[in-house]
Amino acid sequence: MFDLLITREVPEAVLAQAGRKYRVRRLGLLGAFAPEILLANVAGVAAILGTPADRFDAGLIAKLPGSVRVIATFSVGTDHIDLEAAAARNITVCNTPEVLSVAYQLILGISVGVIMPTSLVATQNAAERRDVGVATGMLLFLRSMGGAFGSTLVGASWPAGCRCMSI
Repeated sequence: MFDLLITREVPEAVLAQAGRKYRVRRLGLLGAFAPEILLANVAGVAAILGTPADRFDAGLIAKLPGSVRVIATFSVGTDHIDLEAAAARNITVCNTPEVLSVAYQLILGISVGVIMPTSLVATQNAAERRDVGVATGMLLFLRSMGGAFGSTLVGASWPAGCRCMSI
């Protein structure tokens, strides 16, 4: 079992899952990132889980002990981590792209939910009276096909776990 250093507060579900696989050390940083506090607590740690507020530049990565093999970020991007410096030290950099997926799904779901009745009424108003049933049926059929295609696409491309960046 490896030691994992978590720099800031993360959701309890993340802590619980990490605790099943690693010995978790919580740094609990608040406010501005303090590299000296990180360096004082990283001895013997195999992996670091940070956030975009934690800037891992070349200078900090060069000072990390040899035990650090992974820098993971609880975010979608890796702009705050010097990927070249990490690659030079043979440190794997990972991110968690699914962090914002639920929020995006919620916003998209609400948006589409508001649009659906409007498109139905607009279609029915645009059709001649004798064709309202056909227009409504076609709209609902295409909506179902789009939902099935979208669900299949999301299911096939859903990110599983931590993605590692390669340079």
